Amino acid sequence: MEPVSRWTQTAIKEGQGHAYFTFFQFAEGLAEYRQRHFTNAVEWMQRVLVKTGEERFRDVQASMVLAMAQYQLNQLDQARASLAEGFGIADKHLPKLESGDLGGSWHDWLIAHILVSEAKALVEGKSESSSIDGKAQ
Repeated sequence: MEPVSRWTQTAIKEGQGHAYFTFFQFAEGLAEYRQRHFTNAVEWMQRVLVKTGEERFRDVQASMVLAMAQYQLNQLDQARASLAEGFGIADKHLPKLESGDLGGSWHDWLIAHILVSEAKALVEGKSESSSIDGKAQ
């Protein structure tokens, strides 16, 4: 994780004002989470979610990482609320798998789906596969 962390820190340092800066912040927060720096992960995801509504895939992804970090910090009510917020955004704004068309951002849909599954398993304690809207498949 150290090389990834250095890359994300460089992106944050050099990317101020860049159109994708909130994605750089998301990457930094995810890297912090993967390194078990949960407080830092919460702070980064909260920064990302200040710009909510601009990029729905990113909002779902950030909500899931936020929920997992909050859970790890034993902030269980906040974790459940972040999880529910992410589910709501996904259900309302993201393409449905059964539509057969995930659009040009299919890779963002996939990342969101993976993070939803991981967060749901952690926060709700379920290991079965779940769909993007939080329902079991």
